[in-house]
Amino acid sequence: MSLAHYHGEQHSRHGGQLKWAGPFGYPVRGPVPLLSNEEFKQIPLIAETKHGIFDLSDEEQAKEYNWVRERAKNGWFIIDYIQRSWDDNKKNMTIYLEWTQIYGEVTKDKLKSSQATPFIL
Repeated sequence: MSLAHYHGEQHSRHGGQLKWAGPFGYPVRGPVPLLSNEEFKQIPLIAETKHGIFDLSDEEQAKEYNWVRERAKNGWFIIDYIQRSWDDNKKNMTIYLEWTQIYGEVTKDKLKSSQATPFIL
């Protein structure tokens, strides 16, 4: 799968503004110096772990759960653990989910070695 569907996406759930070099790579968080396309592709990836409990009878929680699962199915996030709990009395599903979100992140030494000119898309 490709991240092309999400190219340009910005959302508070990412923990910062994302920079996208192209439609087929992971987005980068934080300041990005002026880099060649090859240098941009070599930015190290970080894995940020998350967890949450989602009551699927709640429309907003169900939307958030679907937001995470969709990105996992398309290769951006990784589902690490999932536990489903069905409440027969309430006829309701509750999900405990652990996942990993992947981003590029420029290290301080990379910023120091460049002219620290922001990468603009």
